[in-house]
Amino acid sequence: MVVNIKNIILSLIFLLSLSCSAFAMDINIDSKLSKQEAYTYEQITQETTIKTSEYFTYKVNLLNADNFIYQINNKEVINKNGAYTAKFMVFLYAKNIGKQLLPIIDITLITNVKSYNLKNTPEEVNVIKQTINDDIPIADNIEILSGEQPSEGEVYIGEPIKRTIVIKALNLNAELIKPFNATIRQDGMDIKQYEGSSNNKTSYVEDGLYGIKSLTMFYIPRNKGELIFPELSYKWFNPNDKQIHISKTKELKYQVIEEEKTTLDYIDKIKTNIKSPDNIYRLCASLIFIIVIFISRYKRKHISKKQHINDVVSDMRTACNKYDAKQAENAIIQIGKIIYNIDSKDIMQIANLTKDDEFVASVSELSAYIYNNDGAGWNADEMFSLFKNICNNNQADNKIKKRYNPEELYPY
Repeated sequence: MVVNIKNIILSLIFLLSLSCSAFAMDINIDSKLSKQEAYTYEQITQETTIKTSEYFTYKVNLLNADNFIYQINNKEVINKNGAYTAKFMVFLYAKNIGKQLLPIIDITLITNVKSYNLKNTPEEVNVIKQTINDDIPIADNIEILSGEQPSEGEVYIGEPIKRTIVIKALNLNAELIKPFNATIRQDGMDIKQYEGSSNNKTSYVEDGLYGIKSLTMFYIPRNKGELIFPELSYKWFNPNDKQIHISKTKELKYQVIEEEKTTLDYIDKIKTNIKSPDNIYRLCASLIFIIVIFISRYKRKHISKKQHINDVVSDMRTACNKYDAKQAENAIIQIGKIIYNIDSKDIMQIANLTKDDEFVASVSELSAYIYNNDGAGWNADEMFSLFKNICNNNQADNKIKKRYNPEELYPY
């Protein structure tokens, strides 16, 4: 029998190809589009799910995206009964009207053995112009919040008032939130104004996002009188009911008064009481005694305070792990008592004392979730991280005193 070497080699190659195809990874990709028609700068959400039989990592890029503003939210790979799944969201905002091809989603999928490059066939959407008022942002919901320190009431001449304004927009990129003007009414008042920090931030929620824009301002009254912060209003368009809505804050009033006593008054009083060497000796002995008592009490108080802070951090960790908003609120109230020595249930007031704009924005999300019942959720992981950092650095800072010339802040 004559053996045909060529036929044997071809047979082996064919069998090898069958073996390789049997071990090929099964990849399924499903993509859903939130709408086929949208206004310019209205959010279009494209949700893509990847399912495979092996563990993988992935990267997402968009091609031909010049006509869109976009944001990508990648999520981790989940293993369920041997099937590996990842879901990511692409949030798109069309710049121009007319028929628009969406960007191509370019996925690089990497396994332990091989990498795959996958591209989708882009869909087409019809983009129209919002004709009621095209100069206002489009979102599913927008709220405007403000926090002041100190809150309403009496303030002294030269005492800084810090005001943080936060705008939260559901399903709108923070970069697309229109700027706002925070005015004050200062009839007969001499007010110095300083602009602090401004931030844009995106916070992801289930099947969507929050765009958050914040602005911090400082106001220094330089004479007596009434200082009024009028209510803030912010217009926005809801594409679901096709109506313009207005979100508002309340009006705030301050009475600016003169401080009754100054440090110089007390120094002059001490000087007049020192009339003889005996008084000086008594004064020195009293001061030494007071210093010794103060140091001993401070040490005990410091140890106790540190333990209290650790306990509250533990409470916040438990709250965030359980996604318990009320317990998280209570932890913030407790830290207000321990660190900032205020007995207040206003968590926005406490948040403003931290002088941390990210924490203020995170607390505003929590507050909206608890009291406004908007169902949008709050970012528990971010809340715990910011809360822990604040507790680790638990001495209230003096940023405002460092930022400005003391003569400008306290001219009197």
